[in-house]
Amino acid sequence: MKTTTIEGWLFDLEEMGTALTLWVYIDDGQLLKLTDEFRPPFCVTGEMEALKRLCATLYRQGLITGGRWVERIEFWSGNTIQAFELNVADASLLPKLRTMAAALDEHFQFYNFDIPVAQHYCTLRQLFPTCRLTAEIDQFGNVQAIAATDSMWEMNYCLPDLRILKMHGEKLQPLNPHSRLILECADAELTLPLQADANTIEQFNAFLAEQNPDLLLSERGDTILIPTLLQLAKQTNTPLKLDRDQVVTTRRIETEGRTYFSYGRVIYKGPNYPLFGRWHLDATNSFTYHEGKLAGVIELARLSRTPVQRVARLSPGSAMSAMTLDTALQQGMLVPWRKSEPEAYKSGLSLLTVDKGGMVFQPPVGAFENVAEIDFASMYPSLMVRYNLSPETVLCGCCENTEVPEAHYNVCRKRRGLMGTTLEPLIERRRQLKLQAKQTDDEHERAMLAAQRTAIKWMLVSCFGYLGYKNARFGRIEAHEAVTAWGRETLLQAKELAESYGYEVLHALTDSLWIRKPGLNENDVKQLCDRITMATKIEMSLEGVYRWLEFLPSKSNPTRPVPHRYFGLFTHGEMKVRGLACRRSDTPEFIKEVQQQLLALLTQAHTLAARQQMQPQLDALVQTYLAQLERGEIGAKQLAVQQVLSREPEEYAVSTRAALAAEQYRAAGVPVHPGERLSYVLKDTKAKDKTERVMVAASETPIVYDVAEYIRLLNAAAAEVSFDGVGL
Repeated sequence: MKTTTIEGWLFDLEEMGTALTLWVYIDDGQLLKLTDEFRPPFCVTGEMEALKRLCATLYRQGLITGGRWVERIEFWSGNTIQAFELNVADASLLPKLRTMAAALDEHFQFYNFDIPVAQHYCTLRQLFPTCRLTAEIDQFGNVQAIAATDSMWEMNYCLPDLRILKMHGEKLQPLNPHSRLILECADAELTLPLQADANTIEQFNAFLAEQNPDLLLSERGDTILIPTLLQLAKQTNTPLKLDRDQVVTTRRIETEGRTYFSYGRVIYKGPNYPLFGRWHLDATNSFTYHEGKLAGVIELARLSRTPVQRVARLSPGSAMSAMTLDTALQQGMLVPWRKSEPEAYKSGLSLLTVDKGGMVFQPPVGAFENVAEIDFASMYPSLMVRYNLSPETVLCGCCENTEVPEAHYNVCRKRRGLMGTTLEPLIERRRQLKLQAKQTDDEHERAMLAAQRTAIKWMLVSCFGYLGYKNARFGRIEAHEAVTAWGRETLLQAKELAESYGYEVLHALTDSLWIRKPGLNENDVKQLCDRITMATKIEMSLEGVYRWLEFLPSKSNPTRPVPHRYFGLFTHGEMKVRGLACRRSDTPEFIKEVQQQLLALLTQAHTLAARQQMQPQLDALVQTYLAQLERGEIGAKQLAVQQVLSREPEEYAVSTRAALAAEQYRAAGVPVHPGERLSYVLKDTKAKDKTERVMVAASETPIVYDVAEYIRLLNAAAAEVSFDGVGL
């Protein structure tokens, strides 16, 4: 068969039954649609005769195409064992196979069974999204051979210029005759009414075809815009042509997402609408895009071997999990289908010893000069690498030692842990990106590097929590406890070293120290950081030297310190703020802006004495905005409180403001879900009629609002940054 060799980069890949559809941009600018046959393999272990019967049954039912004996590494023991590897006849049959497997758990162990198909394909083919590749293809676009020609760890990878179409709406909640869809691409722009009119869909299709974007970048595209367009297309019997691949089946219209509970928060995840042959990213439905923009999304896609549209809608923790799966598969490990390692029994006294979390000091309340903040870089991931802390290495069955401080857990010295193997290149990559950013004067390049670094930061942050997650396949609570134990030990070691060089430790928080000393200067602090790095083998760096820094008290008790409320001015002019009103998501934008203006004024105060002298100027600014509030001049959008709905509206026992706002949304025909952020204005917080206490409003025009309550909020925000005196 005659074949052609192509070179290009992997734009996207989609699961299509017995094959993967690959979209490849070749070097002349063409986007090719290719097909590569792929039947995902999975492994089973069990009693020999039972395995034979199982395979025969699966084969008769057309669920598998065949199998073979393979040698693989069992994760927990590290032993090489024999397993039977089977290939799924069609990837769409995997859900049925998993249902069958769940009923057979007592007799068989299933492995590599729920790895996302596209990621599994990339791992076995050694590909990754946006990689450079070379491929042999036949005349029908079927892949005969394919290989990546660059590495996912490439520092300076290049991508073709992507054509981006931006899509957003106006007056969307609830949909009404004034609702509009706005499309922008390069110099072209189109505004369409969101009404059941075939002309709307036809104009949308024509604009999309004319502009032919690679990326549809939307605001609320997943939750409102695309479901609405699909509904309008259905009502007018007009096809909606979102995809480059027009052989796609009709999409199901989904307006409901899912609500889940994570780390004490109720989170709502909206539905998602990926496209075929082009990307769709919803900026409001992607944490990774919010934090790292497109460069951050692509960075995670490359490192986790996960398609761009999918990784954009996953949490960084899920991307970290995908990287861990990839490492396990590369090492020939069997990936457990479900968590199988229970937590070891602990007495109450033992729990008091090991279940402590990170080290947290209580700082003195007040303002201080000559203060520096120093931080360990990626502390927990670095500890996992340095001390070989991984689920299978902590409490291993082969080594006898008591290496972990306080807990006295043993740690394996014979095998390298999965987590350390996964994390080490990630930590080094983040370090290299930081170094590269310091060496460039190009602002665009610096921004791209910062976005990549931010994406990796969130992956590293998540890896520690994943160890303690109760359902993590590679999780083990004792590994989690070992990391925090070493974290406490390392921070105390840094504290004692700082004190030995004459520094006073004002505050310590998990991986950071705030230190002061008369005549403190940057060079001396950097030397201290170097000494701590040498002693702990974990990089300690200078976050900054403060001209002044203030630790704030508890809101409920002015004499009680709290660890997470402080603000201060660095010598380079930047203000660092934690725990103030302007950092809270439920603070009205108007209050945030006033406090930010007050903080901006304080950047002119280079000493505490100068700051004290500026207080009348701050008071005058506050009075100006108080007067605007009293005159009713502030619009609803500036006064809106953003609050997450923690449960269904009817489940609230007390009529909270969020519950009252949710009822108003529903009355207006706008569906609301637990975990969604609601926006409302405080209308009359003490009204006997509860429905008058808050008001849902999206208008920017002045409205009737609770002047006294907003004055209270503004005064409280101003008080947070008022000067109360010098610390001890």
